[in-house]
Amino acid sequence: MGEKVEFVDFSNQANPRTIDRAQVSRYLQERDLLVDVTGAPFVALRPSNPQVPDRGWLEFVGMWNVFSKPPDDRADCFGLSVDYPGKLNIWLTNLTAGAKYIVAIDVLSGATGLPSAYRIGTSAGAPRTVTANGDQSLLLQIEPTSQMELVTLTTQNLPDSFSFYSTEVFRVK
Repeated sequence: MGEKVEFVDFSNQANPRTIDRAQVSRYLQERDLLVDVTGAPFVALRPSNPQVPDRGWLEFVGMWNVFSKPPDDRADCFGLSVDYPGKLNIWLTNLTAGAKYIVAIDVLSGATGLPSAYRIGTSAGAPRTVTANGDQSLLLQIEPTSQMELVTLTTQNLPDSFSFYSTEVFRVK
């Protein structure tokens, strides 16, 4: 489908930590994607708000410590290995089939560079691999074929642990 994965550090280090929407907006405009990231997203999910009715929910797979009260609003996945990678499922509902969305996933790992990576897949397309680069926001463009979409983030060769802070989904105009 039309999936693209990019990564840039768009995190805003405020408490609770958020994605820097102004940077995301500039980045997307440079790529001719018209997305209003200044308003409310289609859905925003984080450990303190893991489910939004009729929009989506988070599913933490594996060994996670979830800190759901600011300022430590994050989930840490630990004990990572080749046999036990970290995995996060982001379930999205009530999407418009055929529309385009940007999914921003804010993560932090101690790893920088290959072979450490994230594998990002969707229920509608082939997975992509993105090099882990410490503190970063992963941007994924999706074009759902139905009202429900699964976005899966899995670690590859990440040493020890990584942290998930939030995901925000915006509709492309």
